[in-house]
Amino acid sequence: MRNRSLVFVIVMSIITLGIYDAYWTFSTRNELVQKGEDVPSPWIIFLPIVGLLGVALLQIIGHFVLTIPSGGSGNTVLNILSVVIGIVSIVGILPMSLYWTWKYCKAVENVTNGGLTTGFNFAICLILGVVGVWFVWPAIAQNYFNKISPSSSNGPTAQPTLS
Repeated sequence: MRNRSLVFVIVMSIITLGIYDAYWTFSTRNELVQKGEDVPSPWIIFLPIVGLLGVALLQIIGHFVLTIPSGGSGNTVLNILSVVIGIVSIVGILPMSLYWTWKYCKAVENVTNGGLTTGFNFAICLILGVVGVWFVWPAIAQNYFNKISPSSSNGPTAQPTLS
């Protein structure tokens, strides 16, 4: 796993309003997969969000295509379709997010040789997310990644010595 400054991880998360968190998550997930761990693509979390965006798009298109030319009628089917897609998307967000987070936390436990256990990591992730300080969680996980023995990290590890 790549060493990263904990201060950098927190500061960038705050400055970028969470965009760095997404980058960090994608990057560390790829590093975990390279180490042989089974972590699904983080895009699985965004699929329900895409569904919600689809609802908004359907409503906008429906407003201009169906409502205006027909004088306000004819969009019942569109509304029903929007509600169904919206409900499926909202119901899908939580389970998909929890599933992905659990798999990620399990991989972290494996890579850190139990240094950061799945249950503790998962609980911290959820608590920090609910409290609104999600940006601290990547720094906690990164701290354990940084503790992994140099032989298991990527890149040169030994410092040359003068004899």
